[in-house]
Amino acid sequence: MNRAEEASLAWALVDSAVFLRADARAWVCAKIGAGDLDSSIRDLLDGFGRYGAALPGELVISLMDWLGGYSGSDVEADLRHLVSRVRISATPVKQAAVSTAGRQQARLTATRRWSLPRKTALPPAKATLTGSLGLRSGIEN
Repeated sequence: MNRAEEASLAWALVDSAVFLRADARAWVCAKIGAGDLDSSIRDLLDGFGRYGAALPGELVISLMDWLGGYSGSDVEADLRHLVSRVRISATPVKQAAVSTAGRQQARLTATRRWSLPRKTALPPAKATLTGSLGLRSGIEN
């Protein structure tokens, strides 16, 4: 499983984690956004096991792929125990009833909504001799 697939699994777990309070959800999302995917997935799996929430069946294959990445490692047994506590749902998760049939997908483009202030011309600087201290620049009036 590569990092993109691991990130997709983490986001799918967050979307399925109905047990998360708003502050905990924000914290897990921040961890995922910061790239702390392994810890986030472990925390979410622990929550699924602790609260008895059912993991959607369509995530099982991705979860097993993620777990397979730890095959032969020191943490494999701990992760297998963590995953064994998770209940798997037999029914698929209901998706939002938004049909995309017949619609073109909007293309994302960057737009500039702000502009830098214009630089105004300053009067020319005048160099003046200041003795042993060297040159000092001043503004002519």
